[in-house]
Amino acid sequence: MHCWKWKVAAMADLAQPWELAENVFAACTNRLGGYSTSPYAELNLGRHVGDQPGRVRQNRDAVKTHLALPAEPYWLTQVHGSQVVEVAGLAGVSHPEADGSYTRRVDTVLAIQVADCLPILISAADGSEITALHAGWRGLHAGVIQAGLARLSSRDLVAWIGPSIRQCHFEVGLELKAAFPEAYFCEGNDDQHLYLDLAGYAVNLLSKGGVTAIIDSKICTVCCNQRYFSHRHEGLTGRFAALIWKTR
Repeated sequence: MHCWKWKVAAMADLAQPWELAENVFAACTNRLGGYSTSPYAELNLGRHVGDQPGRVRQNRDAVKTHLALPAEPYWLTQVHGSQVVEVAGLAGVSHPEADGSYTRRVDTVLAIQVADCLPILISAADGSEITALHAGWRGLHAGVIQAGLARLSSRDLVAWIGPSIRQCHFEVGLELKAAFPEAYFCEGNDDQHLYLDLAGYAVNLLSKGGVTAIIDSKICTVCCNQRYFSHRHEGLTGRFAALIWKTR
């Protein structure tokens, strides 16, 4: 097993102490060190947000080089649902509509783009299979975590939750109160709003799903907006990515 320490650096931060099989690697990019300009400055990896395609391509190429990725990441067209696709062929060929990807293939890089939603990476403890999930409130409510876990045959799993909007800034309307357990809400600024703990709810779902080790980065994208993109804080902005791959 190898255990990565949090590494503060341009372009990418390595997943903080997370015990992985020797053949599994993961990283989370940030917004530093790229080619995009405001409002996407600097390392925007999202093609769908209005940034110049050439700059997004430069940013993706830079991340691939910086992390020495074995292949182009398998990007998804994320739709805030629960579909999790299996990557059985060459990565980087298509952008299917889905909010999760799964593989047992070596040198296949799974990627999730976010700017407040939870990026969740899961690996079998023996390194045999991996999955990456995009989980906003809609995806969590739709069952994306359950769908991701259903793809995994291993019963010994480890998971990591990356930078995302935290309860301190995720104010929602009362219409969401019926969608999540009461324990994950706290009072808002008025009687029409509440603060929702998405990460806490995700941890609960992962635990119920049998994940034996869960590491939460505990990083809020709004609080740390100078390092990570936040749609809630900025509106029009870029996307960073969480990536996971296995080498054998």
